[in-house]
Amino acid sequence: MFSRVRQFLFPRIPELAPHEAYRLWAEDYPPYAHNLLMEIEERAMTALLPAVRGKRVLDVACGSGRYARWLHANGAHVSALDFSYEMLARSDRSLARAQADMNALPLESGAVQVIVCGLAVGHVADMERALREMARVLTPHGTLVYSDFHAATRKWKRTFRAQNQTYAVQHFPRHQAEHVAALRKAGFVPETFQAVHVSAELARVDARAQDFRDRWGDTPVALVVRAQKS
Repeated sequence: MFSRVRQFLFPRIPELAPHEAYRLWAEDYPPYAHNLLMEIEERAMTALLPAVRGKRVLDVACGSGRYARWLHANGAHVSALDFSYEMLARSDRSLARAQADMNALPLESGAVQVIVCGLAVGHVADMERALREMARVLTPHGTLVYSDFHAATRKWKRTFRAQNQTYAVQHFPRHQAEHVAALRKAGFVPETFQAVHVSAELARVDARAQDFRDRWGDTPVALVVRAQKS
């Protein structure tokens, strides 16, 4: 009986595979950071990126193209890939885009100098395989900067609303040691790991940040990683 009451008061949120989730989410997924987590994650990601002007840069799992737009604005020669046709349709049509899976990138080996991948590696069950593909298409000593939803601490889920219902996107939470191991096996030298927090300084000027800290304290919301192809 208690389990039935619990289910009534706290109904289980359906978890969808990434392809289905982003097909539904795409209609309301703008091409810019549209919540506190993404804003904080984006600031950390762009701070870790090398100078991209004039470089060949690949945006893996580009979604609606927020990083592709930033890279283009900063002078990079950008190519953007995502497995979701619906998400690609929301991105800037003036940029080079293609539908592709991060486990099988449709590029020649050594084709790009920098790779950006925002909040996507947690959606793949075999992260090492995806990282090996990224290493393959990078030039020697090329740079990879990626982020992951920091689900390992509290088992949070990334949720969204569609069709008058709340859904969660399937995610494989990993601790930093797992990222390190996968990167090294894939042929990368890990350089920087940054656990991104909602800072007290931000909370003083942003009510959303204050609400978060009131509830969760200093719990990190994202992991941002920089690595170099060995």
